[in-house]
Amino acid sequence: MEQLYSIRDLFSYVGCLHENLKHLQIFIVANNTPCGPFFSHEKADELREKLGLGINLAGKFRMAYIAIIDGGEVLYEKLAGASSEWLEVSSDNLHVVSGGFESSSMRNTALIEINGRNYSENKRGLNFVVFDKETGQCLDACSVDTYVSDFVCVRTSDIKRRMKGFCEAHPGVHVACFNTPAFPTKHLTRNETFLRTNGMENGIVFCQVLSNLDTLIDRRCLALMEDYPTRKEIDNVLTPPESYLDVYGVRKFKDFSSQYVNTGGGIRVTTGQPPQYDHSVFVLGGCLAFGVAASDDKTISSYLQSELNKYAPGYRFIVHNYGYYLMQEETDRSMEMFDVLESLPVRAGDIVLILHPPIEGIPFVDMSNAAKRPHKYGEVFFCVDHYTPAGYRMMADKLYEYLEENKYFQENATDCVQVSHSSDKNQTDLSGTGFDESTLKELNEYKASLREIYDSIRPRIGAIVMNCNPFTKGHRYLIEEALKRCSQLVVFIVQEDRSIFSFQDRIRLVKEGVKDLRNVTVVPSGRFIISSLTFREYFNKSECQEQVVDTSEDVSIFAREIAPCLNISVRFVGEEPIDRITRQYNDTMKAILPQYGIEVVEVPRKKIDSEIISASKVRELLEERQWKKIEQMVPKTTLNYLKRIAGTSK
Repeated sequence: MEQLYSIRDLFSYVGCLHENLKHLQIFIVANNTPCGPFFSHEKADELREKLGLGINLAGKFRMAYIAIIDGGEVLYEKLAGASSEWLEVSSDNLHVVSGGFESSSMRNTALIEINGRNYSENKRGLNFVVFDKETGQCLDACSVDTYVSDFVCVRTSDIKRRMKGFCEAHPGVHVACFNTPAFPTKHLTRNETFLRTNGMENGIVFCQVLSNLDTLIDRRCLALMEDYPTRKEIDNVLTPPESYLDVYGVRKFKDFSSQYVNTGGGIRVTTGQPPQYDHSVFVLGGCLAFGVAASDDKTISSYLQSELNKYAPGYRFIVHNYGYYLMQEETDRSMEMFDVLESLPVRAGDIVLILHPPIEGIPFVDMSNAAKRPHKYGEVFFCVDHYTPAGYRMMADKLYEYLEENKYFQENATDCVQVSHSSDKNQTDLSGTGFDESTLKELNEYKASLREIYDSIRPRIGAIVMNCNPFTKGHRYLIEEALKRCSQLVVFIVQEDRSIFSFQDRIRLVKEGVKDLRNVTVVPSGRFIISSLTFREYFNKSECQEQVVDTSEDVSIFAREIAPCLNISVRFVGEEPIDRITRQYNDTMKAILPQYGIEVVEVPRKKIDSEIISASKVRELLEERQWKKIEQMVPKTTLNYLKRIAGTSK
């Protein structure tokens, strides 16, 4: 049975239990719900038959459930009769509790306490605890989120292992978990009273809110209306973008644009981000970290960015929203979050804030009591488990207070917030000099002024990616403007031969066209920069102009794999007022590259007689042999080449 704890698939797990039933004591307890929309009758029958149970759990949504099996004999099995009911089994050395989503005081609970110790993972879905009958040893404890389609067995040990690995791999990166405010029990507002009587007891929860918006709006019983007064606006803030797995297997959002909800570069837009910064704050978690029911400017991340801009500008932090949206996904997300965590472009001094229950060894920001009245935030709930923008502001405030109190903003904060260090952070001498707080602040301000001087003189390696189909004076202008802003410029020429002019001709024309410029290196792009492998829509842009395309894979590979090889710290792009695909690509660069410490500089396009110079325009003129106009738009080397292939020297 040593292999039991390593099994990830629920039904492989149940099969292993079935083969060893005589030797096992098994506890199965539901938290929130024993099933979900993907837990079919066939799946439920398989669970029931292999473990000798009597209840088919298919369709038993949001109910409490307990089963206790001893040596293959079912000692106890019960399903709650109503969604508000909770179940309890208690004896001298045993205490088992199951609470569904609406089970009053025991809501969302799976307790399996034996001899005073709780073994349950206490996560949504079915929680298993398995003992060896002969030795009394606990062989495994896992949870399976039956609400999603994967039915994956998840264990705290997996989470602790991955978190420990991340912290060890990134010394100096500060990690903290946080929870969200619990729904209050006293001094309720009219809205909260409505939610309690119609939500906790009768099931008007998030999934029902979506299908009952008209009724709630008509009755003025939706707190969201304070920020989003119309049905159209409310629909907008409740509409999630689609997600996908990138080339590294990390879940990201497709580029998405709407009035209130926008994503780019695989993540949600955070407003107020500074153009220059020293450190990043990454906010991870589920739909609440994403900011469901809030516009871009009213998420936890955007509110936190606003506070950092206002109260800690000298430390120059940028906040990134890596929250995900559960409602539209069928996959288990409990471990996917750690795939996202391990993919973050973190550096020493960065901060990672994770919306997750406490993890042993990780600092934890407990907001459970934050919504108890009195407080200053007004209506913070729009349903019993989801929040209004005021609720997100409350959480951002609590996070900022925690970061400030524990001196995460200090230059040497590494010594006081790493996972294994003392929790008495306020007593740590952060400066190493013995200076008092006032002197330390003065020192940091002086160091900030020195950084500004360094930023103005340090070498900067820039990059441009161009197709040059063919090379024009517009391309030359972008290169010249880039050279004014960096010390060395690398120009990548799209290598894939799917353009009018061959790659060999295009790269030769660029090299000839810039040979008089110092500090410019022209190189092929290879298969990993704007290619069919990374950005196939680029080569049929004319057919995709009305589509929203996902360009994040190409940009992410550039940021992770290409730029570090050359220490590229800035990428230059031409402003794109015409081509929507290229404009989307530029927007994706602006969203992703700064996360990797790469600045994006957009340069206005060069014009002749109010007309933008473009390679596509040159190609049109070439069809008509309008050499005088072409001569205005391309360097002499390109002009000679075009005349030669056109069979004329005039």
